Amino acid sequence: AAARAHAAAAAGKLHGGVHRPSLLFSQREAADMDVADVYAVACNGYEELAARDAALGAAAQPLFARKLVDGMADRDHLAPEESAALDDHLQRTLRLLSPHLLEPAAHKVLEYLMRRFRANEYNTGAMVAMAMPYHDTQLFVRLVRCLHVAGGRFEFLEDVQRTGAPLPREVLVKRCLHDHGLLLGLLGEAHITAEFSRRTAAFATVLLAETLAASRTPLDEVFIARLLPVIARGVAKGGSSELAAGYYMAAVALAARAQLAAEPLAALGE
Repeated sequence: AAARAHAAAAAGKLHGGVHRPSLLFSQREAADMDVADVYAVACNGYEELAARDAALGAAAQPLFARKLVDGMADRDHLAPEESAALDDHLQRTLRLLSPHLLEPAAHKVLEYLMRRFRANEYNTGAMVAMAMPYHDTQLFVRLVRCLHVAGGRFEFLEDVQRTGAPLPREVLVKRCLHDHGLLLGLLGEAHITAEFSRRTAAFATVLLAETLAASRTPLDEVFIARLLPVIARGVAKGGSSELAAGYYMAAVALAARAQLAAEPLAALGE
């Protein structure tokens, strides 16, 4: 609730014409475009992606209904059940966009999701999870500069907004050591996205391995208790052998670090 209140407050500045975050356009160009203009551009990107990725096309289709361009209330005024349904559509679409994120067509779709549904304010977590496998690219910088990250879990990304430099993995690893919830959240999203994105599978396995390796102090028992089920789900995932293999190696490293009994480790292979 607090995060949404912050987003709503920040939105006042956006809708007052001061600044409209954009992946595609300059601030002046973005200010001169209305939702219908952005929708026209985005439809081209959506159709291109949907022709190659049927799952993405089906997930995003409700968001591209013409009636939503003019007929839907602003996010601030949606009923809770309407907001929850919209969040669900946006999250599924953003997950499926992740493998396409370097493609211009995906940028067009994101431009519309930010302008019409303010996904950069209300769905920051899903936007970050979608983009984090690309943290070492300039596209990641451009996207992060559109997001509202102040005062929340992703506030550390303000350095990316300020410097314009991609996020080094060692900085992300350090943050994950400080905020275990961030690591667990990114890994949880990877379980879903890795089934159709090899880049996400590789990102998740490397992030987990490097975070465990970078920990110089005994691992917290509560953290281990939360991490083991996450690793077990990753090992059990049939859609990504790369993710399963990487997570099993991480489990072996975790067992050595935490001196786990043999039973929990053996259970991961079942």
